[in-house]
Amino acid sequence: MDLTTRITKLSAHPPFWWFADVFGSSEMIGDQDQDLAKSSIRKNNFTFMLYFRIFSRYYRLKHGYIPYKTPDSTRVEVEGKLQEIFTKYCKGKTTPAIKISAVEL
Repeated sequence: MDLTTRITKLSAHPPFWWFADVFGSSEMIGDQDQDLAKSSIRKNNFTFMLYFRIFSRYYRLKHGYIPYKTPDSTRVEVEGKLQEIFTKYCKGKTTPAIKISAVEL
């Protein structure tokens, strides 16, 4: 999360929570371990929670908020950020019209 937040702040990625996705990807993900029994990251819950608290505090000190309270952006802000990214990294090309459609999940 820290890397994505830093890249977002440098205008090299759309705002946090607005990740590129493939249409219908939620239908394609088959192995979602609801109870985390097969998780290699969370197999030792004490260690996971210890690291989670340490790095949540680090993230808050660095960015001003805890990871799951990372501020969201409006569609207008996201469209503006996408245009800014395009202009920054596609110099000399005509900026395309960018419109974000409402999609229900």
